Amino acid sequence: MKRFFLVLVGVLLCIHTAEARPSFRSIRESATTADEDGPTAADWRHKYAEPDGWGLRFTYPKSWNDPLKERGGVSEDASIDYAYIRLLPHDAGLGKRDNYIFELYALVWDIGHELSSEEVQRFANDETRPRFREYERLEERFTHVADVPAWTIRFTTMTGYREETWFSNGRYLYTLGFRSLDDFIEENHFFYEDMLSSVTLQDVGGNEEQIIPDGSVSALFSDVSPEHPYADAIVWAKNTGTVGGYPDGNFLPEQTVNRVEFLKIILEALGVEVSSAKSNFPDLDQGAWYIPYIATAKALGIVEGYPDGTFQPSKEVNVAEALKMAYEANAIETRDTGGQWFDRYVSHAIDNHVLFTYLDPSAPMKRKDVVWLVWRLYEYGEEIR
Repeated sequence: MKRFFLVLVGVLLCIHTAEARPSFRSIRESATTADEDGPTAADWRHKYAEPDGWGLRFTYPKSWNDPLKERGGVSEDASIDYAYIRLLPHDAGLGKRDNYIFELYALVWDIGHELSSEEVQRFANDETRPRFREYERLEERFTHVADVPAWTIRFTTMTGYREETWFSNGRYLYTLGFRSLDDFIEENHFFYEDMLSSVTLQDVGGNEEQIIPDGSVSALFSDVSPEHPYADAIVWAKNTGTVGGYPDGNFLPEQTVNRVEFLKIILEALGVEVSSAKSNFPDLDQGAWYIPYIATAKALGIVEGYPDGTFQPSKEVNVAEALKMAYEANAIETRDTGGQWFDRYVSHAIDNHVLFTYLDPSAPMKRKDVVWLVWRLYEYGEEIR
């Protein structure tokens, strides 16, 4: 019986201690009204994390440990190195170093050049899963950090919930992360929000525009030779920023393109200013990066959607759809041939060499065909009209 009471007292003391210890959120919120020299305010004063040579700076609570440098690593294909730091709370109530409840962390990847928002997305998706065990993706979306495009992924692993935000600055790609046990996500997520909102970036090089001579692709894309039949269009696409390559140095000319990717390429090639309006297609995520492009294209009559009212942004764009979007965007007149709806576009494209070769209207568009189509309409538009 005595032993029972001792155990009970111990449990009650633990419960009382857990309830008595204020959350970090309450410390921060009360710090705004506390005396400037008081202990509460001191607990929440920030200090800067500014890893040497990263070109990145952000804040974290003054009471935390200094950033811990961890062993870095390489990308999945072993071609790109990254460095890694972790930030852990200094509160003893949160457990020891190997038994933490939550943490912040940062990685820097030495890509060597600036990445577009789509390239950041692809790289993040390729490199997130291999770094963790028991990986399950929950959500992903485009956002902004320090006024630059960013890609956020939320997922779970064997060590709990994680959220990572990826963004590019010059030669470097950054990953800022938050990890928490499930029961403490809501209570401590504001640390991550503060971290992201405080980010400032410095010039680290790698922003210089790389212009290559017409007809020369060997120095730019490892999978496209100067003799490639689409070389002129691919060089033009790179030099104009219409379509770029991938972080591994490849262009992947045979890879297909989805509907919203193609629409973005067309509108940006023409310099169309996209609106901030929402789109009324029911199958779209209204917070997604592509909404302004679809809304603008719909208002201009470039796209209409499918008979069931959907847009299906991730569906591969086929030749017929791509020609219609491109022709409507460029206001190119065609004549009714009396066949199917797309025959007028296909017929005009063949007669004016808009396509490199005949393509089945139902076939998905590949990257090489996309750049050829946009190049022909942009460079020879007046002749084609």
